[in-house]
Amino acid sequence: MVISCGEIINPSPIFNEANASVGMVAKSMTDNSLGEMPIVENVGNMRLVGFIAHYDIVKMVAFGRDARNTPAYEIMTPDPVTCSVKDDLSFALDIMDKCHLRRLPVVSSDKRLLGMIEHDEVLKHVQEQAPLGAESAAEQLDQSKIFESSAVIEVDAM
Repeated sequence: MVISCGEIINPSPIFNEANASVGMVAKSMTDNSLGEMPIVENVGNMRLVGFIAHYDIVKMVAFGRDARNTPAYEIMTPDPVTCSVKDDLSFALDIMDKCHLRRLPVVSSDKRLLGMIEHDEVLKHVQEQAPLGAESAAEQLDQSKIFESSAVIEVDAM
């Protein structure tokens, strides 16, 4: 059975706006135990314009920039990788594997953020769908290289 991204999407993603300070983004990430944050143009249109990984914030601070006075759009990775609700989950997992992501934005055809595919939700879904005694499939997925590292997306030197 083919599973679509729409079947496993978290429809209430945590995000920040492009004009939010990096300090605000870092606080949201810390408060929600997230290693990365989708960035939308604004709450009105919810158009995904970028992605900030914890590494981006560390790099910014290392270069001596002030997180309280730097807007998210200055350090975000623009045009992040995404999937749609109609894509197969295997396609999303492939992207997550190649990009070392634990969370993948799900967008509409006009790039509006609809939700996120999340590592924990994939595992939960695998466990719920697995026949009795197939817990090892979820264990194998959990231990796979797909989710070994957090998102590390390079940004040009600031």
